[in-house]
Amino acid sequence: MTNYLSYFLYFFGNLLIVIYVPDIEAQIFLSVYSLSSLLIGPLSFIFFSKYIQKSTQIKILIILINFSLLIFDESNKYFYFIYTLNLFFCDLFSSQMKNQKLNFLFKLTLFLSTFPIIFNIFSFDFLILLRIFLCSSLLIYLLITSEEYLNLDIKYPYIYQLITNLNYFGTLFLLTLLLEGQTLKVAYIILQIGLSIILKLYDLKIRKIMDSNIFEKIFKVSIIFIFFIPISFMFFNLPKSVIILYYTSFIILIFVKYKFLKYEQN
Repeated sequence: MTNYLSYFLYFFGNLLIVIYVPDIEAQIFLSVYSLSSLLIGPLSFIFFSKYIQKSTQIKILIILINFSLLIFDESNKYFYFIYTLNLFFCDLFSSQMKNQKLNFLFKLTLFLSTFPIIFNIFSFDFLILLRIFLCSSLLIYLLITSEEYLNLDIKYPYIYQLITNLNYFGTLFLLTLLLEGQTLKVAYIILQIGLSIILKLYDLKIRKIMDSNIFEKIFKVSIIFIFFIPISFMFFNLPKSVIILYYTSFIILIFVKYKFLKYEQN
């Protein structure tokens, strides 16, 4: 139950970031985040499925990259790239630990970090910097402790990651080219909710947080809800291109289940 709650807090906290990103920064933040995820997502997944024994080196590298923010006065693109790097790797480091309490504490802290921007206490960039600091703190802690990690187990991990990341983050990146401002945020959030539910279910199964029987039951119910999400598009006057992107990505993700996850049910 702790792992499920941790997963929800992490997802909902990241969703709040998208909701409260200022309209003026929405396009650059969402485009950098989506484009960076196309690279970092597969790298982090492959690292945990194949090279987890080199965890010390990657922790040190990310910490050094984080400290570079204190030395170099870089653009927001570099800033948001570092944020994406931390988010992906620290999510996997925490969720693949056998220590579920530490995972929950880290995800809860990340979630609570969004509250100041909800109440307009912090600026958006300060919130991103705070979350990078929290990720750095986790990595430093993990360097001085001896936590054990679970390997990710997936058939054809390279192909799986290539398809799912190109499909999901590629779709979200295309939105940043088609839309802008408040319309972009609304479309991004709707697509992110619908498509990420499928990916999160796959992820829970791959990480062995959810067994196959529970996965199948929840998947069948969720897929009906996800299919009808585009009905909400009419209330926001979103263009037809968004609907096309949504259903194209939806179909590809369903294909992924039967191509890469079905074998575990036998």
